[in-house]
Amino acid sequence: MPITEIRVCAGTYAENLTLTTATSLRGGYSCDTWGRAERFGFDANFPDVNSTIVEGVANAPTLTVDAPTATQATVIDGFQIRAANSAGQPAIKVVAGAASIAELEAFGGAATGGGSGAASLGIQVVGGAPDLGHVRVDGGKGVGSDYGSVAVQLSGGAANLHDSRLEAGDGKGLVGATGVLINGGNYTGANALSRLIVHGARPTGENNPFIGIQILTGKVEVLTSIVLGVDGASCASSLCTVYGIAGSRGAEVVVRGNSVEPGNFANEATGFRRHRGVYSNGSIVVENNLISAGGLSETTPPIVGSPSDGGAIELGPEGAKPVVRFNTLVLGAPVRSNIIRYGLVSMAAGAEVYGNLVIREPQSGTGSNVRAFDFRPCGDKPFAVFDGNRAIGAAPYDVILGPPTTTCTTTVKVGDYSFNGIFKNGDGGGDNTSLPDTARKQTFGAWNATQIARAISERKLVPGAGPGATNPCKLQTTAAGPATDALDVPRPPNKPTAGAFEGKGNCTP
Repeated sequence: MPITEIRVCAGTYAENLTLTTATSLRGGYSCDTWGRAERFGFDANFPDVNSTIVEGVANAPTLTVDAPTATQATVIDGFQIRAANSAGQPAIKVVAGAASIAELEAFGGAATGGGSGAASLGIQVVGGAPDLGHVRVDGGKGVGSDYGSVAVQLSGGAANLHDSRLEAGDGKGLVGATGVLINGGNYTGANALSRLIVHGARPTGENNPFIGIQILTGKVEVLTSIVLGVDGASCASSLCTVYGIAGSRGAEVVVRGNSVEPGNFANEATGFRRHRGVYSNGSIVVENNLISAGGLSETTPPIVGSPSDGGAIELGPEGAKPVVRFNTLVLGAPVRSNIIRYGLVSMAAGAEVYGNLVIREPQSGTGSNVRAFDFRPCGDKPFAVFDGNRAIGAAPYDVILGPPTTTCTTTVKVGDYSFNGIFKNGDGGGDNTSLPDTARKQTFGAWNATQIARAISERKLVPGAGPGATNPCKLQTTAAGPATDALDVPRPPNKPTAGAFEGKGNCTP
């Protein structure tokens, strides 16, 4: 049976829409020719040609898709959809159906309220199996008691979110802004989150100004994506954190082939500030990623205030046998004495940690340190496997083994672990080398710490598929990977190696 298609020409339409049948809804057409611009949609960065804008006016989603018979042959595209300034009401809400939502922009509003949810939302999926690709979503400027703004919330169903750019927004709340919030459903395999650019704006959070991707429940894979945090988040609490990717207790998460830089704070003079690239207090596998500890551009001139604590990866005490392998972890050069940087800080028992490269820069202050690995275990051992890891950069310390910082107990004694190779509980570069050379080569190659750090600080980060020649922010789904990585080392096409990014790109979200 043919699918009905409705085409809408350029203009601004103030209304709320509900789609209940398998009807394609397509905007972006000229009112004169009924044609579309030659450069159109996501790959063209949504040019201001034939703009078809739908603005919500009621206390409801601007567009509700509740069409159980819709398949991916049902297309919704070509629009800019803006949420009304009503608390908790998204620009787009999917209730049922498997429509393809693509080549459009969705903007959250600027509402105050939202209760236990988000004050402003771009896209919310509570059911169905929509395909969300080649969309740009902005969470808006909500002010809430819980979440301020959320770009995409997946609360149920089986959405496929991929190849899109998600701006967390300028929200204010307990959590200021979140790029992707997952509190229902499983997103693995064909439904994995993949090839996304998630970016923070200028949120203000009472505790957490920015979380790039937050997984509260479910099984989730995050693949070949970029998470760029906030350069100048604002937080007035005594303890504030920016996260790139965060998994809660009970969540099962895989983070593979991504570039993550959580960002930093603008007002570091008060309170304790934490930057975390990846955090988990549940089950997690972190492999083949390039992850920064954040805070690469500290306040200038330096403010000697409360401490700042940056970790590329943190494993919480309730983690279930987490795995951290074949990652490149970059710790920037702190500019004042009360800053600590970690490659990995772990309170989890039974962690498997192998094949990781930690790149450190000495800090200019005194009295603190740049630690490659910091184990503070709950239980009877700090790790199940610690092998084939490498730390470069003459900064203290290679490995720290200490008491847990939570209320849990441990029977571990520092003298029980000698750490393989020349790793030690002290200063200097260390190499934990008993992993076979064949495994080491697939991860490390020929590394240059200065070149990697510069590429990160300049934010020339794109997934393994690389940018297009004419559009550096384009996420390619079928193109072969770059011939070399950021260090000009040859790499096989589409192989998600550690640090798989294009150092010569020019993508700045």
